[in-house]
Amino acid sequence: MSAAEWGSEIGELAQPPKKRIPGWVWGCGAGCLLFTLVAVLALVVAFRFFAKAVDQEAQWEKIQVVLPFDQRPPGVSVFAFPIKLEGTSMWFLNDMSRSMQGVLFHSPPSSDASRTRSELLDPAQEVSLGGFGRIDPQAGEVEVQGRRLPCLRYRQTAGAGDGGFLGGFQSALQGSSLVVDLAPEGSEELLALILTKGGTNQPVSDAELRAFLEPFHIPGGTPAPAPPGAPPETPLEEGR
Repeated sequence: MSAAEWGSEIGELAQPPKKRIPGWVWGCGAGCLLFTLVAVLALVVAFRFFAKAVDQEAQWEKIQVVLPFDQRPPGVSVFAFPIKLEGTSMWFLNDMSRSMQGVLFHSPPSSDASRTRSELLDPAQEVSLGGFGRIDPQAGEVEVQGRRLPCLRYRQTAGAGDGGFLGGFQSALQGSSLVVDLAPEGSEELLALILTKGGTNQPVSDAELRAFLEPFHIPGGTPAPAPPGAPPETPLEEGR
């Protein structure tokens, strides 16, 4: 072997070996990057969903289509459920001044919509778990805007607890609800409202339901006439 060949081989041996990145490191790195990308995309999607859900202008316009109104109910904010469940849209209408919340359901006419409406109003669909749920449901009717509407009243809890964390939690969820069917007569459309009064087991009264629905025009109903405006001012005559 020549001196040149010896020198080349010795030079290669003197150089430190190149570091090889193990395959699991590449896999972990790619996996972490993928997880990060998925997490970021999920946050973006969630933010967009939430932004749409609380967009008052957009959601009131959608409600206007299914339950018309002349002016928005004063002091009522809306939050939309981000996705439709089995084709059903849901809006949460919060009236903080009266400690009441309405949940408006709508689904186009179909056999599924008709079945959901029947289940909402069926007192036999009693649900109770540890004192929570639909307690003591009572079916009946309520007159709103000239229509006799099927309804169902129930309590959300069995009553306030005896103290402690569980008692405080139960008291916080204490309330009474009223489900009312607003759909046109003979239609398979789902248009229903659950009106809940928090902090009490006193039933939601007919008057409270009428007041909550007063700004809206229920299908087939006759809204109350608007109050007359103030009479125009008459200018005073000179010298008087």
